[in-house]
Amino acid sequence: MNDERKELEERIRKLTDEEVVEMVLAKSSEYTQEALSLAKAEADKRGGLKALREKIDRERELRVKQEKMERELRVKQEKLEPEQREQHIDAERGHKDVYHFKTLLSYGKFMSGIGWFMVVLGACAVILALSYIAVVSLTALAAVLVAILVIAFGIGMVASGQLISCFVSIEKNTRTACEILKQKSVP
Repeated sequence: MNDERKELEERIRKLTDEEVVEMVLAKSSEYTQEALSLAKAEADKRGGLKALREKIDRERELRVKQEKMERELRVKQEKLEPEQREQHIDAERGHKDVYHFKTLLSYGKFMSGIGWFMVVLGACAVILALSYIAVVSLTALAAVLVAILVIAFGIGMVASGQLISCFVSIEKNTRTACEILKQKSVP
């Protein structure tokens, strides 16, 4: 019998404030006298029935206010254009575009820029070489081939640079998503 009482005390101790109040206010036929007296004792330990009810009411009010604010924020976000929405969400959460690999990102952009320069330069060389093809056919043909190789190499550099930038952006987005999930999982 003593073990059953200890088990009952432990179960009642683990109840939420709301559950303790419900139990104390329940009809006496729903619980044993012992369970009701333990629930009343637990309510007293937590500051009394009146204090628990006030605390529960305050928590409900806070939840209602928080839900209202979240709804208002969602309505504002839905009215924004997609790009503005992402910036607004980041601003609300305090996130900034923080890249941990700024040098790598800059290098990727630099490589992409050099690649585009090579593509334009190669295209100009092809046009120039084709205009001289009638005069010196073998030399002009070699120049066209070299220009085409420069264009191909330039496209490869553009792709490499953009790939580096893509990986850095994926890292940033993954880190941001993890931070958001951590914030949501913290009670």
